[in-house]
Amino acid sequence: MGRGSEGMGRGVARGARSFAATQDDMGLGVRRGPVKKDRNMKIGLAGAGRIGRFHGRTLADHPAVSALRVMDVDAERAASLAAEVGAETAPDAAALVDWADALVIAASTDA
Repeated sequence: MGRGSEGMGRGVARGARSFAATQDDMGLGVRRGPVKKDRNMKIGLAGAGRIGRFHGRTLADHPAVSALRVMDVDAERAASLAAEVGAETAPDAAALVDWADALVIAASTDA
C-alpha cells in the first residue's frame, strides 16, 4: 500500500489542515483544536538527553515559542538543560501536559 491518506486513520494531514489532530482524536478525551497560530506558544519538552538538548536549543531560539519548560526522569539533567536554554523545569510529565500548548517528547528509542 502507498503512503496516501487512505487507511491511515483519523487525524492524518488533509489539505491545509495539516497536524490539526486534537487530543480527542488521539483518545485522550480532551479536545484542544488545531495548533495555535498566534506565535505565542508554550512548549513542554519531555527528555533532556542528547536529542532533548538538540530540541531544547532549537525551541529556545524559535520565534513562535514564548516559554519552554523541561522535564526529565533525571531532575539534574533537566535543570542543566533548562539553565542552558533559559527555560524552567517541570516536576513531571503531568505538569507539562497541564501547562503547555504543545509537547515535544524526546525519549530514546529504547526507552
